Amino acid sequence: MSTRQSPASPLYPKIRFAFTDHPITVWAGAILLRLYFEVIGLRTALVPVLTPFAKTSNNQIPAVDVLLAWWYGLALSAERFEHFTRYRRDPLFPRLLGLPRFPSPDTLRRFFQCLRG
Repeated sequence: MSTRQSPASPLYPKIRFAFTDHPITVWAGAILLRLYFEVIGLRTALVPVLTPFAKTSNNQIPAVDVLLAWWYGLALSAERFEHFTRYRRDPLFPRLLGLPRFPSPDTLRRFFQCLRG
């Protein structure tokens, strides 16, 4: 029995199309921004600054993660807080960015209201 070849791209015949069980995301380019943030040590620099804004809830997302998620969203062209819902729905995206979970639009709103004072 012969194995069936997967279809090739019309423009690039060396590229083959096939199904995979591996998780994929359309937001994979955001890893470059995460690497840049790690190189400059942004998370470590923000922790002492954002400590006064820490919440006491058991289910909280750390203030640093909320701010980083907001920057990632801005880099991916989110114009409104509600646009962050699309990043939240992607199961691979928070893992890709090193966040335990991605904040909701309401969490982002409350965070910035807290900063306003």
